[in-house]
Amino acid sequence: MFSVLVIVSLATSLAFAPSVQATLPLPTSRQLAWQSEGIMALIHFNMATFVQNGDPACDPSNWNVGINSSNPTTFDPTNLNVSNWAVSMKALGIKHSVLTAKHGCGFLLWNTSTTLPDGTPYGYAVQRPNGLPSYPRDVIQEYVDTMRSEGLGYGFYYSTGNNFYLNRRGFVPDLPKTLPGQVNVTDAQFESLVIQHVTELWTQYGELVEIWFDGGFGAAFQSVMKTLLAKHQAQAVAFQGYGVSSNPTRWVGTESGLPSYPLWSNANPSDSNGGEFNGSYYIPAACDTTLQEGDTWFYVPGTPIRTLQELIPIYHATVGSNCVLELDFAIDRTGNVDPKHAARYAQLGQWASSCYGTPAASSPGPNKPITIPSGVTVDRALMREDQTTGERVMSYTILCGSEVVGSGSAVGARRIHLLNAPCMGPNVLTLQLSGVNPVITVFEAFKTCPTQ
Repeated sequence: MFSVLVIVSLATSLAFAPSVQATLPLPTSRQLAWQSEGIMALIHFNMATFVQNGDPACDPSNWNVGINSSNPTTFDPTNLNVSNWAVSMKALGIKHSVLTAKHGCGFLLWNTSTTLPDGTPYGYAVQRPNGLPSYPRDVIQEYVDTMRSEGLGYGFYYSTGNNFYLNRRGFVPDLPKTLPGQVNVTDAQFESLVIQHVTELWTQYGELVEIWFDGGFGAAFQSVMKTLLAKHQAQAVAFQGYGVSSNPTRWVGTESGLPSYPLWSNANPSDSNGGEFNGSYYIPAACDTTLQEGDTWFYVPGTPIRTLQELIPIYHATVGSNCVLELDFAIDRTGNVDPKHAARYAQLGQWASSCYGTPAASSPGPNKPITIPSGVTVDRALMREDQTTGERVMSYTILCGSEVVGSGSAVGARRIHLLNAPCMGPNVLTLQLSGVNPVITVFEAFKTCPTQ
C-alpha cells in the first residue's frame, strides 16, 4: 500500500514525499482529541445495578419473581448524587464519560415521551406519567447538567440489539411467548422505538463526546443511524461506529484491559484486535475493562476490586500503547461511587500524575533527541506521534548513547516504553524510526515510578 519507506534518526532531518500522504488513512480532529485523553469513564448504572450483573440482567428467573425486575421501581437509588461521580472522575484525570442510558433490560434512565404500539407510554423508564410506578428523577438530565457544570464531556450508551422489556435479544425475539410485563412488538415496531429513543438522546441533551453502540447497531438500522448521526451528533466519536459515523472507534477484542501490543490506529472494518499498520481506515482502538474483578460491569456488593499493582500494567497496556482506556465506573445502589472504588480511582490518578506528570528530561522539539542531565537516571520513555496526516511510525528503536535499550512498533497517540536498562546521565537518548516520513512531536524520559 505504501510506496515510500523512510528510516530516520531523530538527530537527522527528514526527506518528505508528499505523494505518499494520499495513501494514508487520515484521522478526524475528533478522533485525535478522543485519543489524546487516554482514559475515560464508562459508567454502568441501570436496572442491572439492582438485579444482577449481565446483559441482559433481566431474565425469566427474576422478571416477575424474586427481585421483580419487571417493576420499574426496582430501580431505586437511595441517595443519587451525580456530583459524587464527578469527584472520582477528576481524581483519576478523566475528561469525559459515557452513561448506560439503556442497557439490556430495556430500562430508560430519561423521561421519554415515546409510546408503545397501543399508544400507551413506554412504561419501563424513570419519571413515568399518569401515576405509573417509576423512579421520580430524570437520571440522564441530572448527569448531563452535572457534567456540564463540572466542565466534563459526556455521552450515552444505548444497546440497540437487547431489550428484555420488548422481548428482544440480538435484534430478534428472545422468548417464544412474552411474559407478563413484557411488550409484544413486531420487528418494525421495535426498530421504530429504537430510532425514537436514540433521536431523543441525540437531540435533547446537547453535544455528545462519545456514543456507544455495544454489540453494533444492526443492519436494519445502519442507514437511518448514519443519517441521524450526521444530522444531530456528527462531532461525536462512536464506539463500533464504522459504517454510521465519520468518527468511528473499534473494540480491541478483549475486556481484560491487557490487549496484545502493537495497537495501531489504522485498521480494517472487520478488525476487532490490534489493527494493522497498513489498515485501510483510521479506526483507533478502545480498551474497555472493569475495576471490579471477574469482568463484573454493574455494581455487585462485596465484589473485590483490582489493586493498584494490577491496574498499573493495564494502564501501560492501554493508555501507554495507543489505546483509550474505557474504565468502568459501577455506580452503587445508593447512586454513588462506592468509597472503596473512589479511593482506588484516586490512587490510580495520583500514581499516573506522579509517574508521568513531569519528565526528568525531554526532547527540545519534534524529531530531536533527549539529553539526560548528569546525575539523572531514567528507565522509561514516552512518545507521541504526529498523526494529523496519518499514522506514520512503523517501528522504533531507543538508544542510550550507542546501546539499544528498547524497540517496538506502533506509537500513535501515546506510547510508554519501559526501557530494557536504565539510562544514566550525562547521556543522549535517541530514537531511530522507520515508517512513512514519521514525526515524533513528544519524546520524554522519566525516572522510576513508585510501585513501577
